Amino acid sequence: GCVANLVLAVLGAGQLVLPYALSQLGLGFGLVALLAFGVLSIHSCYTLSVYELHFRPDPPGGPPACIESYAELVTRVLGRLGSTVCAALLAMYAWGGALSFLVILKGELGSLTGLDGGLCLTAVATLFIFPLSSCKDLSALKPTAPLGCAAAIFITVVVLLSTRWSWEAPLGAAVCRGPAGSDAG
Repeated sequence: GCVANLVLAVLGAGQLVLPYALSQLGLGFGLVALLAFGVLSIHSCYTLSVYELHFRPDPPGGPPACIESYAELVTRVLGRLGSTVCAALLAMYAWGGALSFLVILKGELGSLTGLDGGLCLTAVATLFIFPLSSCKDLSALKPTAPLGCAAAIFITVVVLLSTRWSWEAPLGAAVCRGPAGSDAG
């Protein structure tokens, strides 16, 4: 469980997004942006650890109150409005990520099966996604963590093998010369 979560956190969506982002930003600005977000991540971890260790106000007449989650930390530091804004941003982030993966899944299912991608996605959503997302106890999904880990490692290997390390086209990709009969290329 723990190792699979760590691998998935490190090799998550960034394994596909990071190369594209760096290609769009350029090497210099891309590395500066990567460094800036790394510093923000370190600051976030530091803030979480400091508040977990030191910000435990005791409720009157009750046991010491510990911070149990990031949401609770945001509520204590930024108040109710900050917590609401944070929850809304997290919901939009999760919705956008899920939507992106579903769009990719639709295209890939269509390519794999030769059927309509929308029809395949509807079948997968009905048979797998909806039942799994309706579980009251998510610990039942724990045995599937190694599968996700293996998939992330496989995708990373595929990205590494198909990355253009020289001026040649990526492995398995033909160079686009434009429409037949045009002088593009």
